[in-house]
Amino acid sequence: MAELKLPFIGHGGDYNPDQWRERPDILAEDIRLMKLARCNLMSVGIFAWATLEHFQRTRGVLRLMAAVIHELWMANDASAMIMPGSFPLDIPTVKDELVTDFGV
Repeated sequence: MAELKLPFIGHGGDYNPDQWRERPDILAEDIRLMKLARCNLMSVGIFAWATLEHFQRTRGVLRLMAAVIHELWMANDASAMIMPGSFPLDIPTVKDELVTDFGV
């Protein structure tokens, strides 16, 4: 397993702004407080997948993530987290799952 080496001590947490869509004042205050606390790592929108139309089928999400994880593993990607930019969109299995689940 690859070891993650950061040039700083990670400080942050989970943040789910999708829970506060109707309250932009809360979002602004949360960002102000994160800056005040000097947060430098945040996991954002962990549960936001469920809010996307045509993407609430659990099996679809699992198939997509299985395809992404498989391709990243095969490419020896040592990243500690899978980010949206990590999705190998040039791989047909990943692209097909996105097209199928998003209905694009």
